[in-house]
Amino acid sequence: MLQWLPIKYFDWSHIPQLALIIYVMAFIGFIVLFTKKQTNHNASLLAILLVSFIFLQQLAITTEILVVMIATMFLLLTVLLQESWHMAYIDELTQLPGRRALKEKLQSLLGIYTLAMVDIDFFKKFNDKYGHDTGDEVLRMIAVKLSHVSGGGTAYRYGGEEFTIVFGNKSKDQTLEHLENLRENIANNKFVVGRGSKNQKNLKKNTVKITVSIGVCDSIGISTTTETLKQADKALYKAKKKGRNCIS
Repeated sequence: MLQWLPIKYFDWSHIPQLALIIYVMAFIGFIVLFTKKQTNHNASLLAILLVSFIFLQQLAITTEILVVMIATMFLLLTVLLQESWHMAYIDELTQLPGRRALKEKLQSLLGIYTLAMVDIDFFKKFNDKYGHDTGDEVLRMIAVKLSHVSGGGTAYRYGGEEFTIVFGNKSKDQTLEHLENLRENIANNKFVVGRGSKNQKNLKKNTVKITVSIGVCDSIGISTTTETLKQADKALYKAKKKGRNCIS
């Protein structure tokens, strides 16, 4: 079979060089992935890769086995790339696109667009009172609400309790109604603290109101997305100064 590199480096295995190189790449990739994200899914893929390699070491490699092996390795590499992309661009807690995805989106924006900065009101106090696990539940709930914003907006987790919504091809005036509906939807939703509690009788007593403040700015008269984002952040600060649970 075709040998691309010196045979002395591969004499420890009878698996063809191409398949062996792909195996090594996939194995290293999954080890790195598993160290960063220790899930049962990644552990299973790593185990399957290792067991299949040991199994193939015991076989005489025919053309048919080689084709299947290379196809399997390419499939595993595809899964690896998808997992790596997901880790890089999707926020693990909220499952919204993260800051890196937002950065790339901002670089691609042209013409008129609107950016909205969304901040959960008094979130630090909420965390201190109910604990970080409950705070994480709030972040996930808000993320779900933001992911369904109308008007063609796309939500991103900016960091901490802050989120960003991007509206392409829309001015600020065209997004206000959609953002107001979003704000009202969140404010009218009663969040149940300890929703996983076995004591169902006390759930009504543990409902709290979660609200958000929103700052909005469009690109009209502004030359860069960085400046538009800064202006949206300033508008968010104004919304907080106005009393929170509002849009500025």
